[in-house]
Amino acid sequence: MAPEKPNDGTKGSELFDSPVALEAALEHYEPDTPTERALVRKIDLRLMPMLCLMFILNFLDRTNIGNAKIAGMAADLSLSESRYAWALSIFFFGYILFEVPSNLALTRARPSIYLPGLMITWGALCAGMASVRSYEGLLAYRAALGAVEAGFFPGILYLLSSWYKPDEIGKRIALIFTSALLSGAFGGLLAGSIIPSLHGHAGLSGWRWLFLIEGLATIVVALAAIPILLDFPSSPRHLTPTERALAHVRLAHTRAASSLTLPPLAAVKSALADRRTYVFTALYALVMGPATVTYFVPQLVRPLARNAAQAQYLTIPIYILAALSLTLTSLSSDARGERRAHIACALGIAAAAALAAVFVTALGGAYSLLAVMAAGMFSAAPLVLAWMGDVLRDGAAEKRAVGLAVANAVGHAVQVGATRGWHRGNVGWGFAAACLGAGALVAGCGRGMGERRVRGREGD
Repeated sequence: MAPEKPNDGTKGSELFDSPVALEAALEHYEPDTPTERALVRKIDLRLMPMLCLMFILNFLDRTNIGNAKIAGMAADLSLSESRYAWALSIFFFGYILFEVPSNLALTRARPSIYLPGLMITWGALCAGMASVRSYEGLLAYRAALGAVEAGFFPGILYLLSSWYKPDEIGKRIALIFTSALLSGAFGGLLAGSIIPSLHGHAGLSGWRWLFLIEGLATIVVALAAIPILLDFPSSPRHLTPTERALAHVRLAHTRAASSLTLPPLAAVKSALADRRTYVFTALYALVMGPATVTYFVPQLVRPLARNAAQAQYLTIPIYILAALSLTLTSLSSDARGERRAHIACALGIAAAAALAAVFVTALGGAYSLLAVMAAGMFSAAPLVLAWMGDVLRDGAAEKRAVGLAVANAVGHAVQVGATRGWHRGNVGWGFAAACLGAGALVAGCGRGMGERRVRGREGD
């Protein structure tokens, strides 16, 4: 059978003179040699630390509105619970509209420029939120922020899938998610330090300083990322010709790339014609709906604290526990080459915690159940995306990019409505229990969704 020439950003035809040359390279390829391990370490050093730092700031700039709310923003901007919910929801309108186009654009762009460019723009918007004087102004900034951030996370997923094998990518996606959870803990620490210490300086409220400092930090990190990040294996950036060829061959050997090339419209049609896109999208949406709790964690723990600053610090243990759970779950999943049972188990535990929280009245008990729910929910989320990426590798790269973007877009579409439940007592907990329980059932019944291919890929 003729070897596959990927178009997943790798452009194999530019690395090999002919299909025969690629076939010869594939015949002589030996997995897991010292040379390949050295290449993977080099790729890791160029991508993972910077992508994790960028995603920390991405999550921080998206969710710091929750920290600002309990620190005076609600009073200053006359935000009722309904208005606050709309400020959260409008973010997802722009996010949903621009996610698929942005990910398609990345397949034709340089990630080392495109991703930091998005970051510089949303950093400026975050800093600009320090100047907001009205509810309407807040809505405008949040809508723009969602439109710009839309391409970042699916862009990261696409970039990782262009460099790593199926048995390598799961733990790296989990590491990205772990960084987001640590940003939740870090965000609480920053908010607890910045808001009270800078409140009133230069005539600005503490919550305005929070937006300004975090937005400017985002711009600085984005500028630093440009000379560090890799593009695709076809690019000579930071790699020797030998390393580029090996990066291509090792993916072609595991069928991580497709010989097909699809224009944007055809890629959309191909993704939407595949029933697996809908199953994984539904599963991811069932996880991401309850994940809107991240915008309300400071508010939910506020009754346990003496003041707003202490409430910021109480958010930290919740995110640390979730990060530890995610790390252990993803390592176990990759080591066993298994996704389905890990996802179903994590979501089942999260659903049980959410359901119990409906009936628990003690504040300490509710706090503990919130931590358990977050741990299970966020342990499952990256595995769903890794599983989807594994399964959709049998088509064109553009199809996989669209599929991941569609799942992420629909997941965030669900959050538009989900943000309106957490301030209504047990409505949020009940919604979370229903979604997470349904997600556990969908994952548990997903035996036919390509798991055997994921397990057997290395030996194909």
